[in-house]
This record gives sequence, structure tokens and C-alpha cells, in this order.
Amino acid sequence: MIEFARKNEKEIMPENKKRTDTDFSLYHILEYIDIHSGEPIEIHELAEMCHMSYSHFAKLFRENYGRSCKEYVTYIRLNKAQDLLFHTDYDLNYIAQETGFFDCSHFIRTYKKWKGITPKQERMNLL
Repeated sequence: MIEFARKNEKEIMPENKKRTDTDFSLYHILEYIDIHSGEPIEIHELAEMCHMSYSHFAKLFRENYGRSCKEYVTYIRLNKAQDLLFHTDYDLNYIAQETGFFDCSHFIRTYKKWKGITPKQERMNLL
């Protein structure tokens, strides 16, 4: 996931633009999100890690990655959940808990909104 986001960042950021300390901080936030995606992540805490206000962090994140930080966190969680659906037989409650969703119903609603089908339907399609 991080490789994909970094590749997209390179496409968004012109080659002649010099990286700043802010860019460097945002770049490492992607790693932090990937590592801690199964835990509660507060955007204002990520902003503090970059020594920025919430609004400035949110604006720069969207400018650099084309989506809000909250959307990015959800995207990472959904991709990890999809990987667990495809490569394990863990139940949906376990997958929801492992990937940082509030509960199983929140996971199912979010997944269906993302893919158009429920996680159970996705798994059944693999059979």
C-alpha cells in the first residue's frame, strides 16, 4: 500500500520541486499509518507528529496524496482486510478487529461501500 501511495506521490509532485521537511514528515506518516492501521489513529495526533496544525496537515496531506488522511487510513485498512479475506479463513469479527474497524458491522458497511459487495460475498466469490 505504501509503495502505491509513494508512487502516486511521485506522479503528483513535479520532479523539479524540492522536497521540504514537511514533505519528509508526510512521507513517514504513510509508514506510521501502515504499521499502526490496526490501532485507533487520530488525525490530530498525526498532525502533531509533523509539528503542524490539524488544518495545515489535512490540507498538505490532500495536496500530496489526493485524498484526506482519514480516507487514506480507511483505504489501508480495507486493503489489509481484503488481503485477510483472500488469504485466511479468519471470521469477519477477527478481521474487523485486526484491521482497526470499530466493530464488524462498521467493517461490513465500509467494505460494501468500497467494493459494492459485502466481505462475505467477496469471500464466496473466491470459491
